[in-house]
Amino acid sequence: MPSTYLPTLHEILGNVKAAGDDPSAGPLTQLSQFYAILGNERLAIETNRKVKLQQFSMKGAAAPSAPPRPAPSPVAPLDSSAIDALEHIVERAREHQIVIINEAHHLSRCRAFATEVLKALRPLGFDYFAAEAFSPEVAGWKFGEPIAVTFGFYTRDPVFAELIRTAGALGYTLVDYEMLPEQAPTEPKPPLETIAIREQAQAKNIVKNVLEQNPKAKILILCGYGHAADNPPAPDAPRFFAARLKELTGIDPLTISQTAGQPGLGDEDRSEQTKAALSRFHRSRPFILRSGGSYVLAGPSDRMMDLSLFHPNLADVNGRPGWLVADDSRRPVAITVPVSVQKREAILQALPIGEGKHSVPADQYMLPKDTPVGTLYLKPGRYRLQIESPTGVYPLGNRSVS
Repeated sequence: MPSTYLPTLHEILGNVKAAGDDPSAGPLTQLSQFYAILGNERLAIETNRKVKLQQFSMKGAAAPSAPPRPAPSPVAPLDSSAIDALEHIVERAREHQIVIINEAHHLSRCRAFATEVLKALRPLGFDYFAAEAFSPEVAGWKFGEPIAVTFGFYTRDPVFAELIRTAGALGYTLVDYEMLPEQAPTEPKPPLETIAIREQAQAKNIVKNVLEQNPKAKILILCGYGHAADNPPAPDAPRFFAARLKELTGIDPLTISQTAGQPGLGDEDRSEQTKAALSRFHRSRPFILRSGGSYVLAGPSDRMMDLSLFHPNLADVNGRPGWLVADDSRRPVAITVPVSVQKREAILQALPIGEGKHSVPADQYMLPKDTPVGTLYLKPGRYRLQIESPTGVYPLGNRSVS
């Protein structure tokens, strides 16, 4: 059941322990992603730091005290100006049939901003929403139906679930495009060849699942990290999903990076560009920097995409991320935590009543021990409140939010 999360957490923790110092960092990567799903951004980021250290060690170098960062480069020249990222994306999207935006899989705030983009592009005629995270089971889902666990791993994130609900309410058609088992190589291949096969399969699936039926379709695509790169730095450089889709269709997508410009928890999580931008421009919303006629990049990899944005550094409120609290479509709902579960591992959850008891929560919060009151941030609607603990699910009644 998607509303039961602790068994999955314990399984992943067991895999991390069994992997030990395995430099591949696979289980540790999944753990960082699952902490985000549980609403614990701090643990997600701290765990992702460990992933970077293991990956750095995998290259044969001694692990530094912090993840390696790009060499300093000129950032935020004196003539640079900050512009609202969403407004600029809408302006640029008017010229494009396909918009591709990336995410860091351990940062739910990327999905929250993708929700804003989704809403802003609908009046421009965008009517398909495709996500790397989706499994084929998402086809045919209609707004108001439960968001099933079979829709994908990342879709168990309440922020991703709200992205799906928003898409459904606006009339978007949901589309999967991840490589299918029958498209995968049947025998081991060199890493770069394996990557190329997946990227090409993803591009072909967008064509098959959307453009063959509707050549004029306007599509918003959410993918991970470098899959959004459509401008390889050299002719012989690896070509990722966005570049291959452009080659396959002749359609030039608008590609947006929001992963390099993340504030994290401190300077150790930020590129030199992001540190400089956040220290100079104190904005409350994601922004883009312009200098003359050029964009200021949030990180070196962003040179392979059209737009590079920075996310603001917002302080936590009531133990919850500042970006979540800043969403003016949500309302704070303070919930008294029963004394009987305050000493236990517990997740505070709110599930939309209309979707039944097995849908993904609209918000959830992994409670610190000895927390007497937990705060959820919910959109207007009716919810069933509950606490998941190792011994079962404790109902806390229903709540209407207006």
